[in-house]
Amino acid sequence: MSRPLTELFPVGPDTRLDPRFLNGLIGEIEVRVSELQILKQGLEAAISGAQDIALARVNDIIGPAQTDLAERLAQADQALSASQTLLETLSSEQLDIDQIAGLQALLNTKAPTTEVQSAQTSARYFSMWIGG
Repeated sequence: MSRPLTELFPVGPDTRLDPRFLNGLIGEIEVRVSELQILKQGLEAAISGAQDIALARVNDIIGPAQTDLAERLAQADQALSASQTLLETLSSEQLDIDQIAGLQALLNTKAPTTEVQSAQTSARYFSMWIGG
């Protein structure tokens, strides 16, 4: 560690601020600033590397997971919509076997989430009830 500038260049009432003194002081300041710039460059490189790793993590893990989640939510929304349509059809007593079979086929193509499984069970019971 370098000595403090006040030790290297003591200033008192009789100190002459001649070119030799000032050049020495400025030279020592330049050396210290240069060392700080090297340290700054190393820290910036480390930060850049950490940012690259974080961005890669987002692109490789979080992005695909978000896409998968969006697809699952879309499937659940479709199943909910199909269930609501079936409920409306049943509520209005317009029993159409083709609509029920189409709903069953739609539900069978989706990932078995809780909502889909519930709708599938309801459709199976209804199909058995009407003799399908």
